[in-house]
Amino acid sequence: MKRGTDRASCIQQITKVREAMRSLCNVYEYAPGDTLDLKDALIRPGGFYETEPNCPAEGNYTYSPTSVPPVGEPFIQCSIERHAPSSTVGW
Repeated sequence: MKRGTDRASCIQQITKVREAMRSLCNVYEYAPGDTLDLKDALIRPGGFYETEPNCPAEGNYTYSPTSVPPVGEPFIQCSIERHAPSSTVGW
């Protein structure tokens, strides 16, 4: 049961980070392909996240490198393969 809960919590975390990233892009009018360090823009004192989110199952998150990802491409991924959302269409 714990693995299922960890997976659901991780995917929920990935979704929330993606929503924060898209909100930041909307506020500052960033478009897919624009070059900037979104991770640093999102995760900092006074940012959308004060501290970096963590996978509840101790997976490691990786972020898209220095550009706004296209819609449908994840911004954040967990190192635990089964923690990937089943679909990222519309992301």
